[in-house]
Amino acid sequence: MFQKTKFKNIFLIYLLFIYFVAIYYLFIKHTGGADSTISEWLVNYYGGFTRRGLPGYIFAQISIHFNVSIRFVIFIFQSLFYLIFLILIYYFFKRIENNFLLRLCLFCPLLLTYHVAELEILARKEILIFINFLVFLFFSLNKNLIKYLNIYLFTSIPILLLVWEPIVFFLPFYIFILINSVNYKNYKSLIFNIFSIFSSSLIVILFLLVNKYDIKNEALMCVNLKELFAERCYMSLLYLDTSVKENFDSLFRDIKIQHIFRYSLVYLIGYFPLIYLSKNLIKKINFKISVFNNISVCYYIIICSIFVPVLYAMGLDWGRWVNIHYFFIFCSVYFLIKKGNYILNRHSSEKFKKILYIKNKMVLVSVFIIFCFGWNPKTLFKGDIASIPGYRVPYNLIKSISNNF
Repeated sequence: MFQKTKFKNIFLIYLLFIYFVAIYYLFIKHTGGADSTISEWLVNYYGGFTRRGLPGYIFAQISIHFNVSIRFVIFIFQSLFYLIFLILIYYFFKRIENNFLLRLCLFCPLLLTYHVAELEILARKEILIFINFLVFLFFSLNKNLIKYLNIYLFTSIPILLLVWEPIVFFLPFYIFILINSVNYKNYKSLIFNIFSIFSSSLIVILFLLVNKYDIKNEALMCVNLKELFAERCYMSLLYLDTSVKENFDSLFRDIKIQHIFRYSLVYLIGYFPLIYLSKNLIKKINFKISVFNNISVCYYIIICSIFVPVLYAMGLDWGRWVNIHYFFIFCSVYFLIKKGNYILNRHSSEKFKKILYIKNKMVLVSVFIIFCFGWNPKTLFKGDIASIPGYRVPYNLIKSISNNF
């Protein structure tokens, strides 16, 4: 009990530090930053209907109604969204068992630390996807709330598609959780339920595909942003009329073998504890659809990730995709343990330590610190691996505070 209480306190301090850093930099960015952290949230419907325009349109209306800066509105909502996200993370993981492997996965630099190590991805629109998925997991864990899962997904996913349409590539993770929560009687009930849940989402996807948005719409939106909010169009605001083909061409024009090699290493090293964790889960649930009893968790992960490579081909923010992908995998895997559908092999942590040749506590602590706080990928695929975020984040924070105040 003492160890669990001690961990909860440490984890809470860790999350509070991340939130303080996040709020500080979000405040600095909203006063005049010129990156996608702000520009992405400025996208709106003032030039006509466009993908990802819903939040920006809502923020614009709030800005006009209360006569406040739209950047300040964005800052308030980013701060609120990130706070909700960290609260959900705390309650989801606070009782995580005293297992080296589990905690290595939790503090992996590809998960929470990454948001403050690479400020370009801080509080981007996927934060709403994270919140939605975590709420979905809490619903799935509560027997009294499972009956509301269908309604929750039927209404929330279409809205999220209007916020950040690449959520479609991660919908298999939702289906995976549904399978482990509902335990469908047969294929007919599974297919019918999945289709009914995502029918509303399919309509929105089709609407996004047929919607025409060109340079004229973009120019009109930019004019309105300038006249109404004194905001110029930059970064994310200039990519709304870009086609999928143009994104592919841009990537394949610049990509080199070292970029693929680098991110292969990121996956190999960063995901190794998580994959090892998945391989050491022992199934306790008996699925009514027999085929699910013969599929290992690792194969589930591969199946759920089948569309993710498309995202890498469509965008340059590979570090961002790694972070999102890791979030979905780890939260899904830990859900299986938390739900009781799978249990972790009690010898898995010791076996993992032997693989890494860890024989004493000092080496154990060193491995944990180096792995969790010694590196992280950059946001763009061209960027090299960043070093020592555990040092750089507090150092840069102190330096920035001293320079600004």
